Amino acid sequence: MKVLVVKLSSLGDIVNTVPALLYLKDNAKEHIELHWLVNDSFLSFVEAVSIADKVIGFNRQCWNRPLNIVKNLKNFFRLIKELRKEKYDIAIDLQCLFRSSIIPFLSGVKRRAGFDRTREGAHFFLNELAQTKNKHYPVSYTHLRAHETSLHLVCRLLLE
Repeated sequence: MKVLVVKLSSLGDIVNTVPALLYLKDNAKEHIELHWLVNDSFLSFVEAVSIADKVIGFNRQCWNRPLNIVKNLKNFFRLIKELRKEKYDIAIDLQCLFRSSIIPFLSGVKRRAGFDRTREGAHFFLNELAQTKNKHYPVSYTHLRAHETSLHLVCRLLLE
């Protein structure tokens, strides 16, 4: 099974995602080829952790610099084209923001999963939503058990 994990930033959120992905790799019933989409600024960290079979950098600047819109759109759609070629079985959006959920949508991934509490309209681009147990926004990681929330989503989707 080919899985795209979308957790673009920030460093603390990325660190809290690691236990869920380690658990997934160790307990999956079938071989999982894990690809991780992350902001360019965290690319070397995610590569050093060595969980993902492939780490894909996302240039977040394309969202922040409207003056270079033609260049930014060209780079963005180059990324989409690259992801389309991979033919993922599922994308797991652990960020649950507009920019993180639209990428798998535009990339043609059929199963696009995330949390039931999204922001910025991300739920429009996801077709499998995992219910969170607490009232806090699940991916803000303001509480200490954040990695358990990611683990819950990953287990529900791929290990049951």
